[in-house]
Amino acid sequence: MSADIGSGPLPPLNHYRRLLGLDAGERLNLVLLDADGALLAARDAPPDAELAARFAAAVRAGGSFADDRSLLLALPDSLPGGRRYLGLHCARSAGGPAAVDRARLAALGDCLREAFLAAEELDEMAGELEHRYEELNLIYSLEETAEHYADGSSDEQLRRMLEDYSGYLDIASVILLLPGAQIDLEVGPPASGPDTGANGLSEQAAAEWRRLQPQLQQRLRRDGDALVFNDLTGAAGGESALRIAGVPVRDVHGGVQGMVAAAKSRAQSAFTNSDRRLLRVLAEQVATLVNANYDRLTGLLNRRGFAVRLDGALFAAQAADEATDEAAAGAASRGHLLLVDVDQFSVLNDSCGHAAGDELLKRVAARLLALFEGCSAISRLNGDEFGLLLESDTATALRLAERAARSLRGLCFVWQERRYEVSATVAVVPIDTALASGNAVLSAAEVTAALAKERGRGQVRCYDPQADSVRDHSSTVEWLPRIQWALAENRLQLFAQEIRPAPGRGGGSHYEVLLRLLDERDQIVEPFQLISAAERYRLMPEIDRRVVSDAIAVLREVLATRPDLPLKLSVNLSGQSLNDEFFDFLHGELDDSALCQRLCLEITETAAVANLSDATRLIESLRARGVRFALDDFGSGLSSFGYLKSLPVDTLKIDGSIVREVLGDPVSVAMVESINRVAHLIGLCTVAEFVEDAQVGALVAALGSDYLQGYGIGRPEPLSALLARLRAEAGAGGSADWQDGGVGARKSA
Repeated sequence: MSADIGSGPLPPLNHYRRLLGLDAGERLNLVLLDADGALLAARDAPPDAELAARFAAAVRAGGSFADDRSLLLALPDSLPGGRRYLGLHCARSAGGPAAVDRARLAALGDCLREAFLAAEELDEMAGELEHRYEELNLIYSLEETAEHYADGSSDEQLRRMLEDYSGYLDIASVILLLPGAQIDLEVGPPASGPDTGANGLSEQAAAEWRRLQPQLQQRLRRDGDALVFNDLTGAAGGESALRIAGVPVRDVHGGVQGMVAAAKSRAQSAFTNSDRRLLRVLAEQVATLVNANYDRLTGLLNRRGFAVRLDGALFAAQAADEATDEAAAGAASRGHLLLVDVDQFSVLNDSCGHAAGDELLKRVAARLLALFEGCSAISRLNGDEFGLLLESDTATALRLAERAARSLRGLCFVWQERRYEVSATVAVVPIDTALASGNAVLSAAEVTAALAKERGRGQVRCYDPQADSVRDHSSTVEWLPRIQWALAENRLQLFAQEIRPAPGRGGGSHYEVLLRLLDERDQIVEPFQLISAAERYRLMPEIDRRVVSDAIAVLREVLATRPDLPLKLSVNLSGQSLNDEFFDFLHGELDDSALCQRLCLEITETAAVANLSDATRLIESLRARGVRFALDDFGSGLSSFGYLKSLPVDTLKIDGSIVREVLGDPVSVAMVESINRVAHLIGLCTVAEFVEDAQVGALVAALGSDYLQGYGIGRPEPLSALLARLRAEAGAGGSADWQDGGVGARKSA
């Protein structure tokens, strides 16, 4: 018999004995009885048979009672465990009084009941807290698993998330169905017989669960919210053997792309709101993981998800190289990457629209899935490129590549009653330690595909690192898919670098917008190779359009919320953007005179001279709206001064290759001085670039430069961070100097 009633502590009964005036020889019995009068627990000592019978009879009579030495009280029905009774009896000693004070006995009964209720409530609260703690542990486990997956783990992490949920709630079956991403997972104990235990499903229940899954998915897609069915009707009209719950898994646009669902035996407890809440958490974590690693259009892995698999394959190859056991090393699978590049995809996209292009990509994805059913990973890497990982030798990989090229040549694509020929170039690259990273393997595949395309459509080529043509292409071709990916995934980041007035000059600081790339690992990458490759493949107009749009959006936000902030931006334009289409874009964006006055556009001297008429037309039309222009890298050309009179710019930016040499080269000093003198003579401001320290800054300022820019003045920082800092300075009453005039203000002669 338990020494406690309930699990919560009660005061020692000696305390209550003194309150009732009992002597040392008298006992106090405290008992707990169920609704049938059966003894559940007692404190100090169990009652004798006669007393137990009296209490049981009173309980069965349905009421409470009190006499000179006994008291029976009913506890509330709302407590866990149902209706129960609390009994109190003062055992009489040989010489003790026949009765105790009944008022004291009644008061003591009320006190004990309140203490018991408080203990029960504390027990319930403790259980709830423990449950919440376990919930938090599960949520943390799911989040940690999702983060671990994103950092490079295998597909098994999805299964682990389902197993964590199933194990925590002791659920027989948890499934994840994402048809678009070809994901169909189920965890939980399989049916082992017609009468499987309560924590599993019988064969009949498992069959019913399979039958109900499509209906549940249809309901979730229609209703868009969590569903719980604790009292289902079976197919024959009787009670179902199942309890089921489901939550939709959403894509990045909020649409339903699949479901996470759970089923358990009817013998188990019903699904609760807490279970539903945890199922929602699981669905959210699955969605985060899947949306980050799968392509929404085709359902294949995206570049990021594929990079995880590729890194894993490369790691396995490296481990095989390091193996001391030659047999083990020889048995290790090397594997190959196949890059499938749809030929002339842009022609179809441009002539028929993106809907046609999207449909072709889905058809190609379906064909590749059918051809490579056992493939380790299939991905849509970029717009028209697909990647496949094969565990095969080179001969087999080449044979499969030829098969893929033939199959895609046979793909019949009809759009709006017109038939289009389809073909694809396939590059084959071995996965081995000669290529140090997953990015290097992808770059090698892209170089190989580019070389194959030079021989025509539908070609297959194997990577040859010794070929001169491969080495020649590598420096720029490897950047092409990264640029396309960066544009598609919005991975171009804007930084800003200060352009500060030279000591003693008027005006305030302006900021040049600089471009950075956020790579697949969320690391900042310098833009030099990116710009070179973008210029080679004529992608600069698209990059310029993105940078100008983002910079103008920042200026619009400042004008709308904090027009007092001293923010003017200077944005570089490529020579490739000096065309009518880009001019129309700029005129459409720059529809606010206040915005125009905060913007300066920079064109390199080389680009301006090569596109003189177009550059002059752009400069004149936008300067009329208040936009200022700077001629960048001035002094790098052979005939710099000859074009100044015909180019209506406001500022000359002295080429950094000249500025950085002024401390030790008299010719550079003379060039800086002469550029400043000529610029001031015709009414232009000057900016000395590449000012790396105070000594260089002091010298070029003494030589007449109006503004200074470089690491000695300020390092580039994220544009968002600059904006936050300016807001903080303005809010704190800072004296961020801003006057009209500065960079881009053409001086009067």
